[in-house]
Amino acid sequence: MRVVQKNVYYCEFCKRHRLTKNAIEAHEPRCIYNPGRVCRWEFSSGEHGQIDVAAVAVLTAERELQAEEDVVWLREQTDGCPACMLAAVVQSGLFGETRDAFDYKAEVERFRAAERETTRYQDAF
Repeated sequence: MRVVQKNVYYCEFCKRHRLTKNAIEAHEPRCIYNPGRVCRWEFSSGEHGQIDVAAVAVLTAERELQAEEDVVWLREQTDGCPACMLAAVVQSGLFGETRDAFDYKAEVERFRAAERETTRYQDAF
């Protein structure tokens, strides 16, 4: 019989785990549950500023994201970044309750469509 012990590395913010330390070290800074999250989304117009996701999450919890104007407000707070929007909603504790108002897939598609339009406009000149 052969017995092998392996280290398992866990994210401090979510339940994700891996057998390699590098994988979790790469995951933790961009984990949507991390209050000090660093966004890695790239914008065609340049990178968006660093968002204080924890502060936006607190404000999001107060607004409760029940209507479209709340989602528009969240979009403005996060420079339109769908990943930062998702992180704020998850950290606010409203993720299960806002499915009618906030749709991550729709936000990604809206963002990508705007990016394509910007690129098409820039290529025209």
